[in-house]
Amino acid sequence: MRNSREDKVLFMRNREKLAGLLPAGSLAVFHSADLVIRSGDQHYPYRQDPDFFYLTGIRQEGSVLLLWKDPGEGSPEAVLFIRQYDEATLRWEGPKLTDEKASAISGIRTVRRLAEFDDFFGEKASRANPLWFNIRRSDEA
Repeated sequence: MRNSREDKVLFMRNREKLAGLLPAGSLAVFHSADLVIRSGDQHYPYRQDPDFFYLTGIRQEGSVLLLWKDPGEGSPEAVLFIRQYDEATLRWEGPKLTDEKASAISGIRTVRRLAEFDDFFGEKASRANPLWFNIRRSDEA
């Protein structure tokens, strides 16, 4: 995918469409697909979860999108969480998305480390109703 400005607008519109369907006060969580082990330290080629890709344009494992529609404001907030990679991982797996690149692809302004997800989610989930999840098992076809 070429990741042009038009693509970013498409993903922003997709999130707006979904947010328009969510009631105020709701929280929706979308996970990227997992890497599937082929054998030993070999993985099958990565295939992103289609819902996650539709909303973000991101093709990277270990990512989470959180859409929060504040009960008071009603305007949606999108936060993208991506893994932080160490030098060894980058050496073996190659380049990964930076916060800036993830934001440029998706149009999401707020990009955080995946390590921050639990606290952020806990704070939002304690005030959210309803909660929506798209969690899939990695052994599903």
